[in-house]
Amino acid sequence: MNLESLRAPWLRRSLPALFLGTAVFAASADVSERPAPPAARAPLAPIAPIAPVAPPAPIGPLASELAGLGPHEFGHLMDSLRSLESLSSLRELERLSELTTMIDVEGIEEAMQSAMGDADVTISRFALNHGGDASGPEINETRPLKSNGRVSVNNVSGIVQVAVWDRNEVSIGGRLGTAQDRLEIAGDSNELNVLVRLPRGSRSGSDTVLELRVPMNARVELETVSADVVVSGTKGPVKVNTVSGDIALSLASSEVAVQTVSGDLKLKAPSARSTRVNSISGDVRLEGMSGALSLETVSGSVDLQRGGRFSEIRLKSISGDMNLDVGLTEDAKVSGQTLSGEITMIVPQAQTGTALLKSFSGDAHCEGAKTVENHGGKKRQYVWGDGHGAQIELSSFSGDIRVERK
Repeated sequence: MNLESLRAPWLRRSLPALFLGTAVFAASADVSERPAPPAARAPLAPIAPIAPVAPPAPIGPLASELAGLGPHEFGHLMDSLRSLESLSSLRELERLSELTTMIDVEGIEEAMQSAMGDADVTISRFALNHGGDASGPEINETRPLKSNGRVSVNNVSGIVQVAVWDRNEVSIGGRLGTAQDRLEIAGDSNELNVLVRLPRGSRSGSDTVLELRVPMNARVELETVSADVVVSGTKGPVKVNTVSGDIALSLASSEVAVQTVSGDLKLKAPSARSTRVNSISGDVRLEGMSGALSLETVSGSVDLQRGGRFSEIRLKSISGDMNLDVGLTEDAKVSGQTLSGEITMIVPQAQTGTALLKSFSGDAHCEGAKTVENHGGKKRQYVWGDGHGAQIELSSFSGDIRVERK
Protein backbone atom coordinates (compact mmCIF):
# COMPACT_ATOMS: atom_id res chain seq x y z
CA MET A 1 0.00 0.00 0.00
CA ASN A 2 1.51 3.35 -0.99
CA LEU A 3 1.60 6.31 1.34
CA GLU A 4 -1.13 8.02 -0.69
CA SER A 5 -3.58 5.56 0.85
CA LEU A 6 -2.62 6.84 4.32
CA ARG A 7 -4.48 10.05 3.39
CA ALA A 8 -7.80 8.23 3.83
CA PRO A 9 -10.32 10.17 5.96
CA TRP A 10 -10.68 7.51 8.66
CA LEU A 11 -6.94 7.53 9.30
CA ARG A 12 -6.82 11.31 9.56
CA ARG A 13 -9.55 11.34 12.17
CA SER A 14 -8.41 8.25 14.06
CA LEU A 15 -4.66 8.63 14.53
CA PRO A 16 -4.79 11.67 16.87
CA ALA A 17 -7.16 9.80 19.17
CA LEU A 18 -5.00 6.68 19.06
CA PHE A 19 -1.81 8.61 19.92
CA LEU A 20 -3.64 10.48 22.68
CA GLY A 21 -4.99 7.21 24.11
CA THR A 22 -1.50 5.73 24.18
CA ALA A 23 -0.09 8.76 25.97
CA VAL A 24 -2.83 8.65 28.59
CA PHE A 25 -2.25 4.94 29.13
CA ALA A 26 1.48 5.47 29.62
CA ALA A 27 0.93 8.38 31.97
CA SER A 28 -1.56 6.50 34.12
CA ALA A 29 0.76 3.50 34.38
CA ASP A 30 3.66 5.74 35.45
CA VAL A 31 1.60 7.46 38.14
CA SER A 32 0.34 4.18 39.56
CA GLU A 33 3.88 2.89 40.14
CA ARG A 34 5.31 6.10 41.62
CA PRO A 35 5.77 6.05 45.48
CA ALA A 36 3.62 8.48 47.44
CA PRO A 37 5.50 11.67 48.57
CA PRO A 38 5.98 12.35 52.31
CA ALA A 39 3.33 14.41 54.04
CA ALA A 40 4.03 18.16 54.00
CA ARG A 41 4.57 19.87 57.37
CA ALA A 42 3.71 23.42 56.32
CA PRO A 43 0.03 24.45 56.16
CA LEU A 44 -1.55 24.16 52.75
CA ALA A 45 -2.23 27.27 50.69
CA PRO A 46 -5.83 28.01 49.64
CA ILE A 47 -6.88 26.16 46.51
CA ALA A 48 -7.65 28.34 43.49
CA PRO A 49 -10.98 27.82 41.71
CA ILE A 50 -10.85 25.22 38.97
CA ALA A 51 -11.42 26.58 35.46
CA PRO A 52 -14.18 24.90 33.47
CA VAL A 53 -12.98 22.04 31.30
CA ALA A 54 -13.68 22.23 27.57
CA PRO A 55 -15.64 19.31 26.13
CA PRO A 56 -13.50 16.67 24.41
CA ALA A 57 -13.08 16.94 20.65
CA PRO A 58 -15.08 14.43 18.65
CA ILE A 59 -13.27 11.41 17.30
CA GLY A 60 -13.75 9.47 14.10
CA PRO A 61 -15.66 6.19 13.85
CA LEU A 62 -12.53 4.11 13.46
CA ALA A 63 -10.98 5.68 16.57
CA SER A 64 -14.06 4.69 18.58
CA GLU A 65 -13.79 1.11 17.28
CA LEU A 66 -10.12 0.94 18.30
CA ALA A 67 -10.53 2.65 21.67
CA GLY A 68 -10.63 -0.71 23.46
CA LEU A 69 -7.30 -1.94 22.12
CA GLY A 70 -4.70 -2.93 24.69
CA PRO A 71 -1.06 -1.78 24.47
CA HIS A 72 0.04 -4.99 22.72
CA GLU A 73 -2.72 -4.81 20.08
CA PHE A 74 -2.11 -1.10 19.51
CA GLY A 75 1.60 -1.74 19.10
CA HIS A 76 0.91 -4.47 16.56
CA LEU A 77 -1.29 -2.10 14.53
CA MET A 78 1.37 0.62 14.52
CA ASP A 79 4.05 -1.89 13.52
CA SER A 80 1.93 -2.88 10.52
CA LEU A 81 1.48 0.76 9.49
CA ARG A 82 5.21 1.41 9.78
CA SER A 83 5.91 -1.70 7.71
CA LEU A 84 4.06 -0.14 4.78
CA GLU A 85 6.98 2.25 4.32
CA SER A 86 9.37 -0.68 3.98
CA LEU A 87 7.74 -2.06 0.86
CA SER A 88 9.14 0.70 -1.32
CA SER A 89 12.63 -0.33 -0.13
CA LEU A 90 12.22 -4.07 -0.73
CA ARG A 91 14.66 -4.39 -3.65
CA GLU A 92 17.53 -6.70 -2.75
CA LEU A 93 17.51 -9.11 0.19
CA GLU A 94 21.05 -10.51 0.02
CA ARG A 95 22.38 -8.38 2.89
CA LEU A 96 20.76 -8.25 6.32
CA SER A 97 21.87 -4.64 6.74
CA GLU A 98 19.33 -3.63 4.10
CA LEU A 99 16.54 -4.47 6.54
CA THR A 100 17.35 -1.30 8.48
CA THR A 101 15.35 0.59 5.83
CA MET A 102 12.28 -1.32 6.99
CA ILE A 103 12.11 0.37 10.39
CA ASP A 104 12.41 4.04 9.50
CA VAL A 105 10.12 5.12 12.34
CA GLU A 106 10.77 8.84 11.98
CA GLY A 107 10.10 8.70 8.26
CA ILE A 108 6.76 6.93 8.58
CA GLU A 109 5.60 9.16 11.44
CA GLU A 110 6.48 12.25 9.41
CA ALA A 111 4.55 10.85 6.46
CA MET A 112 1.52 10.16 8.67
CA GLN A 113 1.62 13.71 10.07
CA SER A 114 1.68 15.06 6.53
CA ALA A 115 -1.22 12.77 5.57
CA MET A 116 -3.28 13.98 8.52
CA GLY A 117 -2.62 17.58 7.56
CA ASP A 118 -3.70 17.11 3.95
CA ALA A 119 -6.56 14.61 4.29
CA ASP A 120 -10.13 15.76 3.76
CA VAL A 121 -12.83 15.66 6.42
CA THR A 122 -15.40 13.50 4.66
CA ILE A 123 -15.57 11.08 7.57
CA SER A 124 -16.76 13.88 9.88
CA ARG A 125 -20.21 13.52 8.31
CA PHE A 126 -20.63 10.24 10.03
CA ALA A 127 -21.79 9.64 13.60
CA LEU A 128 -20.37 6.96 15.87
CA ASN A 129 -21.35 3.39 16.76
CA HIS A 130 -24.32 2.72 14.51
CA GLY A 131 -26.22 -0.51 14.60
CA GLY A 132 -29.67 -2.04 14.75
CA ASP A 133 -32.45 -2.58 12.22
CA ALA A 134 -34.03 -0.05 9.88
CA SER A 135 -37.24 1.25 11.45
CA GLY A 136 -37.52 4.73 9.95
CA PRO A 137 -39.64 5.98 7.05
CA GLU A 138 -39.58 4.24 3.69
CA ILE A 139 -37.63 5.78 0.81
CA ASN A 140 -39.15 6.24 -2.63
CA GLU A 141 -37.32 8.83 -4.73
CA THR A 142 -36.46 9.20 -8.41
CA ARG A 143 -34.04 11.65 -10.04
CA PRO A 144 -32.91 12.12 -13.67
CA LEU A 145 -29.35 11.05 -14.57
CA LYS A 146 -27.65 10.84 -17.95
CA SER A 147 -26.62 7.41 -19.19
CA ASN A 148 -22.96 8.16 -18.35
CA GLY A 149 -23.64 10.38 -15.34
CA ARG A 150 -22.09 10.00 -11.89
CA VAL A 151 -23.92 8.88 -8.76
CA SER A 152 -22.28 9.14 -5.33
CA VAL A 153 -23.74 7.48 -2.20
CA ASN A 154 -22.71 7.92 1.45
CA ASN A 155 -24.18 5.69 4.16
CA VAL A 156 -22.83 4.89 7.64
CA SER A 157 -24.34 1.54 8.57
CA GLY A 158 -26.76 -0.93 7.07
CA ILE A 159 -26.43 -1.79 3.38
CA VAL A 160 -26.12 -0.13 -0.03
CA GLN A 161 -27.45 -2.17 -2.96
CA VAL A 162 -26.98 -0.99 -6.54
CA ALA A 163 -28.48 -2.60 -9.66
CA VAL A 164 -28.98 -1.33 -13.23
CA TRP A 165 -31.87 -0.64 -15.55
CA ASP A 166 -32.46 0.87 -19.02
CA ARG A 167 -33.71 4.28 -17.86
CA ASN A 168 -31.81 7.58 -17.68
CA GLU A 169 -32.75 8.12 -14.07
CA VAL A 170 -31.89 6.90 -10.58
CA SER A 171 -34.44 5.15 -8.39
CA ILE A 172 -33.75 5.24 -4.64
CA GLY A 173 -35.71 2.91 -2.37
CA GLY A 174 -35.31 1.24 0.99
CA ARG A 175 -35.80 2.52 4.53
CA LEU A 176 -34.03 4.93 6.86
CA GLY A 177 -32.68 3.63 10.15
CA THR A 178 -34.79 5.90 12.36
CA ALA A 179 -37.42 8.61 11.99
CA GLN A 180 -34.77 11.20 12.88
CA ASP A 181 -32.45 10.24 9.98
CA ARG A 182 -32.66 12.30 6.80
CA LEU A 183 -31.98 11.42 3.18
CA GLU A 184 -30.35 14.29 1.30
CA ILE A 185 -30.27 14.25 -2.51
CA ALA A 186 -28.41 16.93 -4.42
CA GLY A 187 -27.11 17.49 -7.93
CA ASP A 188 -28.43 17.32 -11.47
CA SER A 189 -28.63 14.94 -14.40
CA ASN A 190 -24.82 14.97 -14.75
CA GLU A 191 -23.96 14.22 -11.12
CA LEU A 192 -26.16 13.04 -8.29
CA ASN A 193 -25.16 12.88 -4.59
CA VAL A 194 -27.09 10.79 -2.07
CA LEU A 195 -26.30 11.16 1.64
CA VAL A 196 -27.85 9.62 4.75
CA ARG A 197 -27.55 12.30 7.42
CA LEU A 198 -27.98 11.35 11.07
CA PRO A 199 -29.34 13.65 13.81
CA ARG A 200 -26.87 16.27 14.98
CA GLY A 201 -24.77 14.94 17.86
CA SER A 202 -26.08 11.41 17.41
CA ARG A 203 -23.83 8.69 18.83
CA SER A 204 -26.08 5.76 18.04
CA GLY A 205 -28.30 4.86 15.15
CA SER A 206 -29.95 2.06 13.23
CA ASP A 207 -29.06 0.51 9.91
CA THR A 208 -30.27 2.30 6.80
CA VAL A 209 -31.15 0.23 3.74
CA LEU A 210 -30.54 1.93 0.39
CA GLU A 211 -31.67 0.22 -2.82
CA LEU A 212 -30.67 2.01 -6.00
CA ARG A 213 -31.24 1.43 -9.71
CA VAL A 214 -28.93 3.38 -11.99
CA PRO A 215 -28.26 3.66 -15.75
CA MET A 216 -26.07 0.77 -16.90
CA ASN A 217 -23.13 2.98 -17.93
CA ALA A 218 -23.26 5.34 -14.96
CA ARG A 219 -20.17 5.98 -12.84
CA VAL A 220 -20.87 4.65 -9.32
CA GLU A 221 -19.00 5.85 -6.20
CA LEU A 222 -19.94 4.46 -2.78
CA GLU A 223 -18.61 5.36 0.67
CA THR A 224 -19.59 3.66 3.94
CA VAL A 225 -18.31 3.03 7.45
CA SER A 226 -19.83 -0.32 8.49
CA ALA A 227 -22.54 -0.61 5.85
CA ASP A 228 -22.19 -3.56 3.45
CA VAL A 229 -22.04 -2.89 -0.30
CA VAL A 230 -23.58 -4.98 -3.10
CA VAL A 231 -23.30 -3.89 -6.74
CA SER A 232 -24.35 -5.91 -9.79
CA GLY A 233 -24.50 -5.42 -13.54
CA THR A 234 -22.93 -1.99 -13.96
CA LYS A 235 -20.76 -1.23 -17.00
CA GLY A 236 -19.47 2.17 -15.88
CA PRO A 237 -16.49 2.73 -13.52
CA VAL A 238 -17.06 1.63 -9.91
CA LYS A 239 -15.32 2.98 -6.82
CA VAL A 240 -16.00 1.70 -3.28
CA ASN A 241 -14.50 2.96 0.00
CA THR A 242 -15.46 1.35 3.32
CA VAL A 243 -14.06 0.79 6.81
CA SER A 244 -15.57 -2.49 8.03
CA GLY A 245 -18.43 -3.21 5.65
CA ASP A 246 -18.22 -6.32 3.45
CA ILE A 247 -18.23 -5.78 -0.31
CA ALA A 248 -19.73 -8.00 -3.04
CA LEU A 249 -19.33 -6.81 -6.64
CA SER A 250 -20.43 -8.61 -9.80
CA LEU A 251 -19.71 -6.19 -12.62
CA ALA A 252 -19.38 -5.65 -16.34
CA SER A 253 -17.23 -2.60 -15.64
CA SER A 254 -13.83 -1.99 -17.22
CA GLU A 255 -12.52 0.08 -14.30
CA VAL A 256 -12.82 -0.90 -10.61
CA ALA A 257 -11.26 0.62 -7.48
CA VAL A 258 -11.86 -0.67 -3.93
CA GLN A 259 -10.42 0.46 -0.62
CA THR A 260 -11.28 -1.23 2.69
CA VAL A 261 -9.85 -1.56 6.19
CA SER A 262 -11.30 -4.77 7.61
CA GLY A 263 -14.21 -5.56 5.31
CA ASP A 264 -13.94 -8.62 3.05
CA LEU A 265 -14.14 -8.20 -0.72
CA LYS A 266 -15.62 -10.52 -3.36
CA LEU A 267 -15.17 -9.15 -6.87
CA LYS A 268 -16.18 -10.76 -10.15
CA ALA A 269 -15.44 -8.56 -13.14
CA PRO A 270 -14.70 -10.43 -16.39
CA SER A 271 -14.60 -7.16 -18.38
CA ALA A 272 -12.28 -5.28 -16.01
CA ARG A 273 -9.17 -3.85 -17.67
CA SER A 274 -7.99 -1.75 -14.72
CA THR A 275 -8.44 -2.98 -11.15
CA ARG A 276 -7.07 -1.38 -7.95
CA VAL A 277 -7.60 -2.94 -4.51
CA ASN A 278 -6.27 -1.68 -1.16
CA SER A 279 -6.98 -3.61 2.05
CA ILE A 280 -5.62 -3.69 5.59
CA SER A 281 -6.97 -6.93 7.08
CA GLY A 282 -9.94 -7.80 4.91
CA ASP A 283 -9.70 -10.92 2.74
CA VAL A 284 -9.85 -10.40 -1.03
CA ARG A 285 -11.45 -12.87 -3.48
CA LEU A 286 -11.17 -11.95 -7.16
CA GLU A 287 -12.41 -13.64 -10.32
CA GLY A 288 -12.20 -13.01 -14.02
CA MET A 289 -10.50 -9.65 -14.48
CA SER A 290 -7.58 -8.95 -16.83
CA GLY A 291 -5.50 -6.03 -18.09
CA ALA A 292 -3.81 -4.13 -15.23
CA LEU A 293 -4.07 -5.13 -11.55
CA SER A 294 -2.70 -3.21 -8.55
CA LEU A 295 -3.26 -4.95 -5.22
CA GLU A 296 -1.97 -3.91 -1.79
CA THR A 297 -2.73 -5.52 1.58
CA VAL A 298 -1.31 -5.72 5.09
CA SER A 299 -2.59 -9.00 6.55
CA GLY A 300 -5.58 -9.94 4.43
CA SER A 301 -5.28 -12.96 2.14
CA VAL A 302 -5.69 -12.67 -1.63
CA ASP A 303 -7.13 -15.30 -3.99
CA LEU A 304 -7.50 -14.62 -7.73
CA GLN A 305 -9.21 -17.37 -9.71
CA ARG A 306 -9.71 -17.76 -13.47
CA GLY A 307 -7.85 -14.58 -14.26
CA GLY A 308 -7.64 -13.43 -17.86
CA ARG A 309 -4.57 -12.14 -19.69
CA PHE A 310 -2.79 -9.43 -17.72
CA SER A 311 -0.38 -6.88 -19.12
CA GLU A 312 0.64 -5.59 -15.69
CA ILE A 313 0.37 -6.93 -12.13
CA ARG A 314 1.68 -5.11 -9.04
CA LEU A 315 1.43 -6.82 -5.65
CA LYS A 316 2.40 -5.57 -2.19
CA SER A 317 1.79 -7.31 1.15
CA ILE A 318 3.06 -7.45 4.71
CA SER A 319 1.86 -10.84 5.99
CA GLY A 320 -1.11 -11.75 3.81
CA ASP A 321 -0.77 -14.78 1.54
CA MET A 322 -1.42 -14.34 -2.19
CA ASN A 323 -2.59 -17.01 -4.63
CA LEU A 324 -3.09 -15.96 -8.25
CA ASP A 325 -4.20 -18.02 -11.26
CA VAL A 326 -3.53 -15.78 -14.27
CA GLY A 327 -2.66 -15.56 -17.92
CA LEU A 328 -0.01 -13.10 -19.13
CA THR A 329 0.45 -11.16 -22.34
CA GLU A 330 3.73 -11.55 -24.24
CA ASP A 331 5.10 -8.29 -22.84
CA ALA A 332 3.54 -8.53 -19.35
CA LYS A 333 5.29 -7.00 -16.34
CA VAL A 334 4.69 -8.63 -12.94
CA SER A 335 6.14 -7.35 -9.65
CA GLY A 336 5.36 -8.61 -6.15
CA GLN A 337 6.77 -7.68 -2.74
CA THR A 338 6.01 -9.13 0.68
CA LEU A 339 7.59 -9.41 4.11
CA SER A 340 6.29 -12.69 5.54
CA GLY A 341 3.37 -13.59 3.28
CA GLU A 342 3.58 -16.38 0.72
CA ILE A 343 3.14 -15.74 -3.02
CA THR A 344 1.91 -18.47 -5.36
CA MET A 345 1.40 -17.61 -9.02
CA ILE A 346 -0.02 -20.09 -11.53
CA VAL A 347 0.75 -19.35 -15.19
CA PRO A 348 -0.14 -21.13 -18.46
CA GLN A 349 1.75 -24.27 -19.45
CA ALA A 350 3.16 -22.57 -22.55
CA GLN A 351 4.42 -19.53 -20.64
CA THR A 352 7.63 -17.94 -21.98
CA GLY A 353 9.80 -15.22 -20.47
CA THR A 354 11.85 -14.75 -17.31
CA ALA A 355 11.28 -14.93 -13.57
CA LEU A 356 13.47 -13.32 -10.91
CA LEU A 357 12.65 -14.66 -7.42
CA LYS A 358 14.30 -13.14 -4.32
CA SER A 359 13.87 -14.36 -0.74
CA PHE A 360 16.05 -13.85 2.32
CA SER A 361 14.91 -16.87 4.34
CA GLY A 362 11.91 -18.31 2.46
CA ASP A 363 11.92 -20.91 -0.31
CA ALA A 364 11.72 -19.96 -4.01
CA HIS A 365 10.68 -22.29 -6.85
CA CYS A 366 9.77 -21.83 -10.51
CA GLU A 367 8.19 -24.85 -12.18
CA GLY A 368 9.25 -25.85 -15.70
CA ALA A 369 11.89 -23.12 -16.03
CA LYS A 370 15.66 -23.31 -16.38
CA THR A 371 17.78 -21.74 -13.64
CA VAL A 372 20.33 -19.39 -15.20
CA GLU A 373 21.55 -17.61 -12.05
CA ASN A 374 21.59 -18.69 -8.40
CA HIS A 375 23.02 -16.39 -5.73
CA GLY A 376 23.15 -18.68 -2.71
CA GLY A 377 19.43 -19.45 -2.89
CA LYS A 378 18.48 -15.85 -2.02
CA LYS A 379 18.19 -14.63 -5.60
CA ARG A 380 17.36 -16.90 -8.53
CA GLN A 381 16.89 -16.09 -12.20
CA TYR A 382 14.74 -18.46 -14.27
CA VAL A 383 14.01 -18.65 -17.99
CA TRP A 384 11.13 -20.25 -19.93
CA GLY A 385 11.78 -21.05 -23.56
CA ASP A 386 14.09 -18.54 -25.22
CA GLY A 387 13.52 -15.95 -22.49
CA HIS A 388 11.40 -13.64 -24.65
CA GLY A 389 8.02 -12.90 -23.12
CA ALA A 390 6.62 -11.92 -19.73
CA GLN A 391 8.91 -10.59 -17.02
CA ILE A 392 8.15 -11.68 -13.44
CA GLU A 393 9.94 -10.31 -10.37
CA LEU A 394 8.83 -11.43 -6.90
CA SER A 395 10.56 -10.53 -3.60
CA SER A 396 10.07 -11.74 -0.03
CA PHE A 397 11.87 -11.60 3.29
CA SER A 398 10.64 -14.78 4.99
CA GLY A 399 7.68 -15.93 2.88
CA ASP A 400 7.85 -18.68 0.25
CA ILE A 401 7.56 -17.84 -3.45
CA ARG A 402 6.30 -20.32 -6.04
CA VAL A 403 5.57 -19.92 -9.75
CA GLU A 404 3.68 -22.97 -11.05
CA ARG A 405 2.24 -24.05 -14.38
CA LYS A 406 -1.38 -24.98 -14.99
